[in-house]
Amino acid sequence: LLVHDFEQEHDQLPARPRYTSETAPRSAVFVPLIARDQAIGALAVQSFQPNTFTESHVRLLSIIANQAAAAIYNTRLLEQERRRAGHIQLIGEIGQQIAAILDLDTLFHQTVELVRTTFGYMFVGICVREQNSNRIVFEGATHPALHNQHVHVGQGIIGWVVENGETLNVPDVTRDERYWPLSSLPQTHSELAVPLIFGEEVIGAIEIGRAHV
Repeated sequence: LLVHDFEQEHDQLPARPRYTSETAPRSAVFVPLIARDQAIGALAVQSFQPNTFTESHVRLLSIIANQAAAAIYNTRLLEQERRRAGHIQLIGEIGQQIAAILDLDTLFHQTVELVRTTFGYMFVGICVREQNSNRIVFEGATHPALHNQHVHVGQGIIGWVVENGETLNVPDVTRDERYWPLSSLPQTHSELAVPLIFGEEVIGAIEIGRAHV
């Protein structure tokens, strides 16, 4: 978008600019940062003088924007891969520690603590479905009040995951009718539950809670 004069073109602009300064810009060029057919941002150049920019400036800034968008996109990908590699390494270390635990109660407790401290989650719990029953019991939880508490299949996010055998990520629990609030965790804002599947049977779920999105 090339704006020769904000005052002259005020009524023709696709959006009305808002400025808190008394000395607002008079002209500008706005160029999108596009990577893989997706707009990831914008490059804006403004001047206090009208008619400062021309089509030549637009072409030059478009070239710069294309280079910048590619660099930003590739940097993001690299950071994601580094973070993913770090998580894989941490999960491997957790797995080695878990494999050395033979006592079942200790296994549940150590697993939730390792996941919580490694990834910085507010709450982690492991729930196991009782045989020949619809009860799902918290066998391990980083919140002591939840240990040995239970929900039923189909009840809440955990119950839904155990019933359907699918991972469920809820960014905002207040907007999901499946969420079953727990009085001991009132600060929960988002929740992730992953089914524990052995063979073709869903035997429980791992639940992760966060105090933010």
